[in-house]
Amino acid sequence: MLAKLTWTEIKLGLREPTVAVFALAFPLILLYLLLNSFGTLPDPDFGGVSPADWYVPAYAIGSIAATGLIAIPVHLAAYRERGVLRRLRASGIAAWPVLAAQTLVAALIVTVGSAVMVALGDASYELSTPASPVVVAAGFLLATATFCAVGVALASLLPTARAAQVVGLLLFFAMFFISGGGPPEAILPDGVKTVAGALPMAYSVDVLQRGWWTGDWDVTGLVVQAAVLVAATAVAIWRLREV
Repeated sequence: MLAKLTWTEIKLGLREPTVAVFALAFPLILLYLLLNSFGTLPDPDFGGVSPADWYVPAYAIGSIAATGLIAIPVHLAAYRERGVLRRLRASGIAAWPVLAAQTLVAALIVTVGSAVMVALGDASYELSTPASPVVVAAGFLLATATFCAVGVALASLLPTARAAQVVGLLLFFAMFFISGGGPPEAILPDGVKTVAGALPMAYSVDVLQRGWWTGDWDVTGLVVQAAVLVAATAVAIWRLREV
């Protein structure tokens, strides 16, 4: 059942790729704009690494966040409006395969998008080799699962696809530019740093950047994401049983 749902979602995504394209194209375009502005030499404001090594991990997380906060909520909220989720439940399909299928499709999209981003970034700006591919992969997978669960939870709570789109865009841009996607943390005002510290994207970026630069595990980032993942999954499954 899970395989069938996943394959169906892939085919539907290929027919309506607009949101997914935004989730992949926007971070990539902005990445090139910022790197052309900040240069690629090691910079104290960027933690002593080059802006390329700072932004590529951050923008990989940006693609994940955009997919989880925008693409998934809009897609599933549209399902709710059309009664698709209700028909699935009436057919005896539990809530977890829906969540799992969305996560698998999103993981495929962001993996391809991030691979393209890393390849282009390395070709253009000579990225450093990740210090620990294991930590980077683990951080990438955890961030994907977390934001996908948040996206499904949002879709289950919001009444329409339009509402999901508005809320998703607001959440994404509120997080993105202060959680690694905009100016480096060192030059952000203290109040903005405090707000960023309350947002899950900042922890996802920290995990990936630390794994890329030093190979160390960011335990705090992992724990915070795991907590968000558990809470969002619980809300998503609870609400999907009722729609």
